[in-house]
Amino acid sequence: MMTPQDKAQAIISQMYFALPNNGSFTGINNVTSRWQEARQCAEIAVQEMVDEITSMQKVFPDPELFETYVWFWEETLEAIKTFKSE
Repeated sequence: MMTPQDKAQAIISQMYFALPNNGSFTGINNVTSRWQEARQCAEIAVQEMVDEITSMQKVFPDPELFETYVWFWEETLEAIKTFKSE
């Protein structure tokens, strides 16, 4: 099973490779700015997931499973917020 940190990195990577970049550390569409933009896109996407999941609390069949699910995505969101590209 993926950890929240692994999931954060996977989502950021998916966003990064969907964005155009020039393969350089300078200029428009540089690698560094694209990692930052990918992190921001991932943060927005996961925040939307957290909001949607929490809005479904009353219809979720198992309260313990619900808490685990919310915890996982909130931890993933925190990992995205603190992500540093190498």
